[in-house]
Amino acid sequence: MKTLIKFFFTFLIPVQIIFAQEQHIYSQKETAYVNYIKPTNQPAYPWADREHRVGYWSGGYDVANFNYWEWTQNIIPIEATVTSVNIKFRAIKNNYLHTFKFYLYNIPYGLNSGINLYDQCTINNRVFTSEVYNPNTNYEVFVDLTFTPQSPVGNGWEVWNAINNAVKSGNYYFTLGIREAPNSIYPTWNLIQFENPADLFKPAIDLTIYYTTPNNYYTFKNKIQSTENYGNLILNNDLLHPIASGIDTLFLSWGSQNSIRTAELPFLVNWNSTNTTQKYNYWDLQSSGYDYSLHHNFQAIPSSPSELKAIFLPTVNTFIKNIAVEFNSLNFGNIGFKDPWFYYKDANLNWYQSNEFKNYLSPLNIQNNSLTSYGGVFLNQVPDPNNPNKPYYSVKADYVQNIQLQQTGRTHKFYFQGWSATPEGSATFQNANAVETPVVFNQGNATVQTILNF
Repeated sequence: MKTLIKFFFTFLIPVQIIFAQEQHIYSQKETAYVNYIKPTNQPAYPWADREHRVGYWSGGYDVANFNYWEWTQNIIPIEATVTSVNIKFRAIKNNYLHTFKFYLYNIPYGLNSGINLYDQCTINNRVFTSEVYNPNTNYEVFVDLTFTPQSPVGNGWEVWNAINNAVKSGNYYFTLGIREAPNSIYPTWNLIQFENPADLFKPAIDLTIYYTTPNNYYTFKNKIQSTENYGNLILNNDLLHPIASGIDTLFLSWGSQNSIRTAELPFLVNWNSTNTTQKYNYWDLQSSGYDYSLHHNFQAIPSSPSELKAIFLPTVNTFIKNIAVEFNSLNFGNIGFKDPWFYYKDANLNWYQSNEFKNYLSPLNIQNNSLTSYGGVFLNQVPDPNNPNKPYYSVKADYVQNIQLQQTGRTHKFYFQGWSATPEGSATFQNANAVETPVVFNQGNATVQTILNF
């Protein structure tokens, strides 16, 4: 006989209480179900019935119902602890006022495992025996059961324990078997939704899991030289509630997606009267490494570092320009500069980071002596061939530039000859003969120059 397993996409209702509580709720009807029917002295088999059935069927057949729930780590993490479980459904046997008593089974397999689920309805897998229910005048029985760690052993504790173990196992599913307890009387019971309106052909069993997750507390810091309590940081773009560096310890809801940045942008001129300009360079993520993004995005889970530091480094002045030997080092034309630490904001005070080439008229004078200046550059930012995420500076020139000269009154073609630095060694190029090349600034007031000939 053809097997019919019913799968459904149903709504998940996650409820997370914010701030210093970690209570969560998973509430969902089964995502799939199947009935098994067992003839006398014959193996049970899946019964192609769109309804949920349990009990006695004609010919001495016994019918059991199996319901399946699944979740993900983001919905119920394995670190969760189940505090209580609620199971609700309604049983109906039209035109019969029979009493109803049932068993619940913890089935250690999914519906598509290939295992005969009926055979798993053993005394070892039985986790609950119900009381005897008397139907109402509409031939209905309403089942609403709650199980907790405090439920008596033998009367509910096993249900809580089964689901708590399912959560902690990392298998991310739970299969519940339901059978009517002997002595069942023909015909079978239909299991339907606890609430109205009822539908025989839709998911019927409500499973609600209340659980807690470990605390998630975070500290955010601006680290400038040896100081870690200077200025503020911005969490989740909440400009109205800046976070004091190194002082505030914040609780973040389990599994929440967050973004943190320093508020000290674009740079700090004469920081703490040290005659240095300090600028954010990277995030120190403890043992997790580094993040060179302005906005560090992270999920609030135990594997995320609990202390995040925005590392500031001093900047220096530099110059980038074109020169032509024929014209006494005259500056003219265009040059390109890629600065992955170039920070800018929009009209809504949202800050961004650029890692694209920008074109400038030569010379580009990169100073760091005022808030209206460029902000300087970092020293010793060497590209790492083993880490493509590590940023670095780059310069670019056009191979041919058409430049009008006052000296001749005509437009001339100037050709790229290479890169150099003054003083010698003040900057290093990955390939000084390439029109586009990474550059490392080795000292302050270095002059990086493109040599042009015509």
